[in-house]
Amino acid sequence: VIVGAGAVGASLAAQFELSGITYALVGRGAQIGHIKKYGLSYQRPSGKRQIGLNAFDLSDPPKLALDDILLLTVKTQDAASSLASWSWRQVSDSAGATAASLAIVTFQNGLATEAMALRTFARVYG
Repeated sequence: VIVGAGAVGASLAAQFELSGITYALVGRGAQIGHIKKYGLSYQRPSGKRQIGLNAFDLSDPPKLALDDILLLTVKTQDAASSLASWSWRQVSDSAGATAASLAIVTFQNGLATEAMALRTFARVYG
């Protein structure tokens, strides 16, 4: 589950889509609305492609499963609120488990985000 649909998150989602890897891209606002409706215009050295993505609005995110991995691609200034919000989301196939039990990978520069994530998540990779 890719949390953040900016340049990093959308690029990861596009590469996963092109590689046949299961994912969900979660974002908010007009940007995720545009991606849901039109897909992503993705430019690589090999050319430009329009790619449909498995995108969700933050207000209606996908259900989480025990084998999900969270990929945190939001900007550093949005990391604390995203971590707090996501850590309490229920995992659908487990009695009482929350997302805090899932592995999370941080994609921000520096080490501040890893320290923030370790406050609520047990398995943090960055």
